[in-house]
Amino acid sequence: MIKISFCIPVYNQIELVRQCIESIVEYKGLDIEIVISDDCSTEDIEGLIHEIGDNRVHYYKNAENLGHDRNIIASFSRARGQFVFLLRTRDKMIASQIPHLIDAIDMFPNASYITASALDEKKRGKIVYNENKLFEKGIQALQANNHLYVHPSGSAYRREMIDLKVIDQFIQDEVDSKFSFIVHNLIRVELSQKGDFVILKDFTWIYATTTRAKDIAVNSQKNNQSVYSAELCRKRFSYEVKWCDLLLNDVMKIYQFEELFRVYLNQSTWGYKLSNANKKMRRHYSYEFVKIDVKHEREEFVKCARKLEMDIISQDKRKKLDERLNDIIKRNCREGYIKYLLLFVSEALGFNNILMYTNMKLRYMRRMK
Repeated sequence: MIKISFCIPVYNQIELVRQCIESIVEYKGLDIEIVISDDCSTEDIEGLIHEIGDNRVHYYKNAENLGHDRNIIASFSRARGQFVFLLRTRDKMIASQIPHLIDAIDMFPNASYITASALDEKKRGKIVYNENKLFEKGIQALQANNHLYVHPSGSAYRREMIDLKVIDQFIQDEVDSKFSFIVHNLIRVELSQKGDFVILKDFTWIYATTTRAKDIAVNSQKNNQSVYSAELCRKRFSYEVKWCDLLLNDVMKIYQFEELFRVYLNQSTWGYKLSNANKKMRRHYSYEFVKIDVKHEREEFVKCARKLEMDIISQDKRKKLDERLNDIIKRNCREGYIKYLLLFVSEALGFNNILMYTNMKLRYMRRMK
């Protein structure tokens, strides 16, 4: 029986694909498979698979370029394992840890998704969970998903619990074709309502940091806009709110609306300004420096959110929600003065990384309250 299907959505990057696959096939068990979903690469990915010559590796090529999110869905639909484990081409598995991941599947029979700690390329802790922990399905799993750092790679999802057709149709109907990096958020919201969320302290995979300016993975489209841009944050917020409206009951819908409002308001204002000031971030995501009017972006985001709130939250529930949203807006303004000062000092000194660290630290401290 296949326990895990390692799903790798691919667009070119043939040498990285080789390294990713080879890191998995070091494990010799027959209870895994590797699904390569090739999104119309111009490089000979199929030839590479024949060269590797492992019958646990299955190659599929899309008839047309689907883009990042729909290629992930395609890879999941081709899998046969109990769980699908998503990997980017530049990431790797730690083969000796795969048995521990399989044990976790047996240990947590009600788990809908499992994620684990990760190392970076220098074998240092990159994503670290200090204990194995289970969050029960429903609000607990949803809260954990919101407050823990969970990367799209390195997560295993129970395949039979994902309604791939519904997600694929939602993306086709609602999501801008140039937009990506949303499907894993949709899947996690769905799975939080169907099973438990489990985190593992064992380092199971290697998170690789590379520059997208050099290598564009999983999609033939090169997007010169920052994934942290205010416009994309508003779109992501809108997509996720609409998805929650389809899946969640009224109580959890209101909770999630507030959480998403907090996250994307911060990302589309000061988070955007700070990431844009960081040279490494700009190089990683391959976009140019732009001037950002935080006040204007805040107003645009709030306008977008108010319209969505009117559409999906009943009138009798909006008064209390509005009070909490107004508090979030005030907090965003207050924190902005501190961040503006840090921005001015850091830019003058050239210490741009301080900005990102401070922003992340403030978010962490706020969540711990």
